[in-house]
Amino acid sequence: MNGTVIAFNKIKGFAAIKTGGGITVAELFSCEADIGDVITGDLENLGDETFYNSTQSEEFDVYVHGVRCSESDSEKLMD
Repeated sequence: MNGTVIAFNKIKGFAAIKTGGGITVAELFSCEADIGDVITGDLENLGDETFYNSTQSEEFDVYVHGVRCSESDSEKLMD
């Protein structure tokens, strides 16, 4: 599944990724993402996952905190 980064909290290392089913909020380990980056991976599973940033050609580990979130729910997780 693909998604697009719509927000990134540099302090927490959290990214909001827009998918066809809503917004996925993930904590990124050892990397950063830019708004507009295209992310590939299992974006609808909670917990530990490995994603691929197609824009930056980089694979990275994440912890998914929320899937299929509304905009307001994703903002709460990002803060």
